[in-house]
Amino acid sequence: MSQALVVLVAGERFGLPVTRAGAVFRVDALTRVPLTAPAIAGLHNLRGKTLAVVHLARLLDPSASAPIDKPLAVTIETETESYAVIVDDVEEVADLPAEARLEGLAHGDPRRVALTAATYRLGQDVLPILDVNRLFEPMADAGERPAPPPAA
Repeated sequence: MSQALVVLVAGERFGLPVTRAGAVFRVDALTRVPLTAPAIAGLHNLRGKTLAVVHLARLLDPSASAPIDKPLAVTIETETESYAVIVDDVEEVADLPAEARLEGLAHGDPRRVALTAATYRLGQDVLPILDVNRLFEPMADAGERPAPPPAA
């Protein structure tokens, strides 16, 4: 049985695979990076390792407000990279029984559908599990990046 770290983002619950989630920490300082996608909050040094910090609410909804001062973040480790996502809260570690997995839920906001690896019914709630390998894909689209400054 797999498990998910349940996080709260802009009033909604999402799951992050426990096998990919790491440290939970407060982002006390960010270095802004010019010309990055709006969902990139900046870079943060966590125990000597530089991490890109993704504002998860803004990734899911580009009109989301900026994160609060010293936001909560969760580190994510994939096969190719390490980064952190800003969340509003960390609720629990939830068991994801195979029989609770919902199939064929590819409707709704295309941005969210593309970022969802699976969906589970847990009691009365439906929990989307984010595909941590695809969180950077929407930011790679040309439409998401600000235009470079004109040449001098």
